[in-house]
Order: sequence, then structure tokens, then C-alpha cells
Amino acid sequence: MFLNQLSYQEKKMFLDLSIHVAKANDTLAREEKELISAYCAEMQLPPIELYETEPIETVSDYFAMSELHVKKIVMLEILGLVYVDGSYDTAEESFIKKFANNIGITEEIYDNLHETIRSYYKVCKEMAEVVE
Repeated sequence: MFLNQLSYQEKKMFLDLSIHVAKANDTLAREEKELISAYCAEMQLPPIELYETEPIETVSDYFAMSELHVKKIVMLEILGLVYVDGSYDTAEESFIKKFANNIGITEEIYDNLHETIRSYYKVCKEMAEVVE
């Protein structure tokens, strides 16, 4: 949705983050793989290998220095990734909350972004049900 607003380096770091998040619960769902591929297309980047990433500490340190606007985009898109397979389990939640804290996202901002993406997916589900 908003990934085209990121710089080239931010996009690459976001892809690394997305792989870490998708693997946080030790299950890389088909929907998560598909969304990561869609991220590449949206950002006009070549497909990424799902096993070659920067360490999460490097990604966290990088985004900790970013502007708040960039942090919000990253968090919103990452929350979308965890919901794409229909579940947001405790391993994913723990990973994302730790990442959010490490990059300086307040609990209030996290809660706002989290509720926004949940509402988005709820509306998408309702629209799909209407057209079926």
C-alpha cells in the first residue's frame, strides 16, 4: 500500500524484516510467501530469496534511525503480513512488539496501527463474502 514511499535501502531492509516476521512462528505460510512476492513487485525490486536476510538486529538498528513516518509504514505493512494467513499468533505478536519497541514505536502508535490493519482485513473479508 505505502511501500513505494520508502527509499531503495528502506525497501531492501523491509524485505529482510518481512522474512524474519514470516518465519517468527517457524511456519512460512503460502499466503506470506505470496505477499512477500507482491511486496517485491510493488517496490519494483527483484524477487528475494526467502532465506538470505540481514540479521534482525541490523534491520532494527536501521529502522530505529528512520523518521516516524517510515516506521509507521513499516509497522503497518508488517502487521498486514502477519494477518494475511488469517492468524496472528503469540510468536508473531511477541516478535513484532519487540521490533516495534526496538525502533521506537510507542504502544499507542502500535495499537492504532494494529487496529487499523485488523479493520482493513475485516472489511476485505466482508467484501469477499458479499461477492461470493
